[in-house]
Amino acid sequence: MQPKLEWQLYQNYPGLFAGWPTDSCGLEYGLMGCHEGWYTVIETVCYLLSARNGSIRFLQIKEKFGCLRIYFQRSDDYSKGVKQMAELISARTCEICGNPGVLYKSAGWLATRCLSHTSAENLAGYCQQPAIKSIRNMGIGWSGLVTDLTSWVEAYQKYNANCDWKLEYRKSNGRLHVNFLGGDNTLQGAIDCVNSYCSRIDECSGACTIINPGEQ
Repeated sequence: MQPKLEWQLYQNYPGLFAGWPTDSCGLEYGLMGCHEGWYTVIETVCYLLSARNGSIRFLQIKEKFGCLRIYFQRSDDYSKGVKQMAELISARTCEICGNPGVLYKSAGWLATRCLSHTSAENLAGYCQQPAIKSIRNMGIGWSGLVTDLTSWVEAYQKYNANCDWKLEYRKSNGRLHVNFLGGDNTLQGAIDCVNSYCSRIDECSGACTIINPGEQ
């Protein structure tokens, strides 16, 4: 990731990065093992966790198997929901530029890229994803995230039989509002991640529209 973007995260959310290696100038740059296309995803996670859990710390942030991976210290159920949804979002976000992307496999490597940042030979390794359909007149950018969230909830319910959840979503004043009936703090974290990230991307294209930390 570009040093200036890493520095913005360290400066705005110092508590989350406490304990990371430092040099004479402060935190070392280049500790995040991913490109800047996922900056907005990471910043969304920072924004939510800093407001919710003052004791949580990042252990590692990197790319693995073509998607974002975040490792915590002192995590809780809410942070687990935020983390899991952020990692899902990264699988449809180009790691290079932040525009909508898909997962490709080439020469044994997985990477999430948009068409502008993949090569012709990688197109043959496209990992097929279901076509996104508009939900309740929402743009494709938001609809894709709601689809991911719904699939995540259905999968989570299989391992939590006692949870009876129902998602509710609507668009109001140019923003997406997802709420739920039932559920737990893990679901709340996942929903907050979607709501917050949708405020930072274009509703129709899914392209990032906010790059400045802390904006909401």
